[in-house]
Amino acid sequence: MRVVPRNVLRGVVTAVAAAAVAIGMSAGTASANGTTGWYKLCSKGTYMSYIEYGVQGSSRPESGGTSFIAFPGQCVPIYMDGTPVDVYMEYDNGGRKNLGRAWYQANIATTGYKATAAWSFF
Repeated sequence: MRVVPRNVLRGVVTAVAAAAVAIGMSAGTASANGTTGWYKLCSKGTYMSYIEYGVQGSSRPESGGTSFIAFPGQCVPIYMDGTPVDVYMEYDNGGRKNLGRAWYQANIATTGYKATAAWSFF
């Protein structure tokens, strides 16, 4: 059995720890679930999806806008402050379907095809 010097082991452990920290920090800027802050709306389905704030008077920072739009395959930043948001999908002809109401501060993903559209937290 070969013996590895301690300083080599220490260097490997330090490099692995530094890589883990770098990967964790680059994963995104989303807030911890359940707290006010910036999250993501991701359209993982074959349709455009968007959210609208269901209750007026929240502390959200965007000026004048009440919705965030994500095109198929894209994620966009959304601000969640505990105000409920309605999650929608849009048909090609401009019609829309309400997929439900999100009340919890977390990332939101819409999934599926237009006929089987759904959403979930992630």
